[in-house]
Amino acid sequence: MGACFFIPWLCDVISSKRIQEKKQEALDLIAEQSKLIIENFPLSNNQSQEWELSIPSEGVFLSLAIFIHSIYLDGKNNDKEQLINQIIISYLPLLLSLHNMVDNQQNQTIIREYLQKHLDIYFPILNNIFYESNHRNPINERIYKYKLYKAFIQYNQSFLERKLTSTPQDGMLGAMEFIGLSSNFSTIQQELLNEEKACVHMAVEDDTDKLQQMNYIFNITDIEGVKNRAKFIRDASVQFTQKCFQYRTKYNIA
Repeated sequence: MGACFFIPWLCDVISSKRIQEKKQEALDLIAEQSKLIIENFPLSNNQSQEWELSIPSEGVFLSLAIFIHSIYLDGKNNDKEQLINQIIISYLPLLLSLHNMVDNQQNQTIIREYLQKHLDIYFPILNNIFYESNHRNPINERIYKYKLYKAFIQYNQSFLERKLTSTPQDGMLGAMEFIGLSSNFSTIQQELLNEEKACVHMAVEDDTDKLQQMNYIFNITDIEGVKNRAKFIRDASVQFTQKCFQYRTKYNIA
């Protein structure tokens, strides 16, 4: 009788523990990837430091997008949706903080909408990057590398625009951050637009010598910098996707 009673109970405990482990490992994976992007994004020396205000938020959004994409790549089911919802709920406080937003239901909904917009743009690009990483077509690899980075840059710009029109954080640090952003915003905006323009041209041709020869038309002021940043985002995304697939295998997510 004791065995009949305890074995189902023990199975429930083990199952619950594994579910918690699965969730925590996913949270840790996304945190590590976000940290990698935030700490290693290769800004050039001549770029405005205010770029650094947007990298944390967009690093988290991109990392979440890659994780969710890797889980949903072959379809959805209740278990997958439950896991993803738990992950999003866990990251809402951080994203709200990064956007200087009070933690309430309305703002949580806004952050979820921001995330969905990221997913809508990133998913098709990630599909193509995943495909090209297996088929090794150098031209298509280059195109989607710059498409991914262009989307990342556009979201950085959107974040900074929202931050400029939102209430600054309390205290001296928040005030200084707002002053720096507002006084340099036109410069930052132009830098971001230049990066977007460079991505469009470099998706077609990214040979440095050829670009320099044609630069009187394109006016790309930081060719190597753009190439390095686009490569960094693409490589980090591919490597993280591989880790996510390993995570799926470990927890038999199908």
